Amino acid sequence: MDIGSHINDSDCYGRTALFYAAAYGHTDAIRYLLSRPECSVRCVDMFYRNALHYAANRMICAPQARDDILYTVVCRLLVKAKAKINLQDRNGWTPLQYAILNGYDQVAKSLIQMKADVHIRNEEDKSAAMMAEEQAKKGGVLHEWLKQDDLSKSKEIIAPPPANAEQLETVKKHLKLCRTLNARVDNQLTYAHTEEAL
Repeated sequence: MDIGSHINDSDCYGRTALFYAAAYGHTDAIRYLLSRPECSVRCVDMFYRNALHYAANRMICAPQARDDILYTVVCRLLVKAKAKINLQDRNGWTPLQYAILNGYDQVAKSLIQMKADVHIRNEEDKSAAMMAEEQAKKGGVLHEWLKQDDLSKSKEIIAPPPANAEQLETVKKHLKLCRTLNARVDNQLTYAHTEEAL
């Protein structure tokens, strides 16, 4: 399979393989995709979210979904590749706001260290700073960290060395998932048109 020409193919929602790799925390696949010059971190889905939104929100059913350090690495890889850190989706939400909403403090701290704006407001007129204050009432620690303005408290996360063995296979699986979803939608549309014709 020639992966190059299909690397930015998307499913019916506009999500590319990079989106799925970010959501599932597959750092090896992300490194492989980002090593390809044709891979775009600027892609957005139908909700105007980029891969960074999916890394900050993560796929909760993923085996490694509880690994905050892993998703911090994913976010750093994407930002280093020039993913828009303050991109707002259709509802005005930034990746940082999703991280705070879900209580992913390490990811949120990392995004702030990488210059994510804590004052951007979403459609609900809430900023990341306001959301952190709300989370503090539920036991969240990010608000205190922001108040102290001590960015050195969170240690610099160094990405582990890239894995080579299975990365291409993982990327192929993500691309296959995109194509499978597209095929299902196409089949449903064809069936719907056939029913109308009858």
